[in-house]
Amino acid sequence: MVIDPTLSFLYRRHSASDSSVRALDGRRFDEERSFFEGQAVRFKTLGWEKAARAASFHTTSRLNAATLILKSVSKGKVDSVPRLAKHIFS
Repeated sequence: MVIDPTLSFLYRRHSASDSSVRALDGRRFDEERSFFEGQAVRFKTLGWEKAARAASFHTTSRLNAATLILKSVSKGKVDSVPRLAKHIFS
């Protein structure tokens, strides 16, 4: 690994970004869940049981969805709560 002090990439998140909007209404988590399910199958096929379990459970993705429930409600987007809850508990 090499550390280079030269600035080569600058990323700025904001509340109007596609990623932020899709996370808040839950659509991004539908995509994430599909991705993790596919990876879990792939890892299981390769015999990587721990990786398959990790992909199936996708802890950080579920925790991220959980943090957005209150934010969603506070912005009046209560219709996104079922989608977010599905990602957390399914």
